[in-house]
Amino acid sequence: MPKPSYHDDAGEGVEVRISPVLEREYKRRNVFPALRLDHAFRIVNGATGVYVVAIDEAQKLLDDARAMQLDRELPRGLPMAYGCLARNLATELQRAERRGLWDDPGIEELKRRLDGSTARFAVGDECLYFDNEDEYGREAKIIEGYRLYSVRADDGPYVKATGQRISYMYGYVIQLKGHEHTFFCRPFNLTRDDCQPSYLCLAAGGQGLTPALASQHAHA
Repeated sequence: MPKPSYHDDAGEGVEVRISPVLEREYKRRNVFPALRLDHAFRIVNGATGVYVVAIDEAQKLLDDARAMQLDRELPRGLPMAYGCLARNLATELQRAERRGLWDDPGIEELKRRLDGSTARFAVGDECLYFDNEDEYGREAKIIEGYRLYSVRADDGPYVKATGQRISYMYGYVIQLKGHEHTFFCRPFNLTRDDCQPSYLCLAAGGQGLTPALASQHAHA
């Protein structure tokens, strides 16, 4: 009998172990029919099934386990078994959400990891800011000098303890002429006010920095 599609080894799910006690309980309740020993990805200790479960199915299992853990009419030992499953599932789901991400190492550590470049502008310098909206550039002023900044980024490779995604990028904080708002800007979006080249956009070897648009960034 083929395994259900969300229990294959696709690498997109979470691993869950179902003890014989819980398997019998699922059979009694007639729920989660795919969590039967003959569908297991592997078997440990001769009786505990190990399954690879899709994220949405794992969340359903977690919700069910938390609800059943509170059912005081269950036979002794079952609430504890559900509670153990709930804790394990919560841990696996958290790992899945953070897959491909790294803990925020802090800006000082990133400074040691990344190579800087020679700054072309000083605080107070006038320059031209270019983005995808204006091919002629807009007049701007350097408000904070060239250094490594922590910036919010939806696709950032680091995640703070609050769950906020961030990236670390070298650049400036600038202010457009006639505007009060200041924002982070990548160096290659700037040029001298006489339009002479100032920076080249790094096309490779960026050591993991995410080339997101400056308009999407603010200080983290």
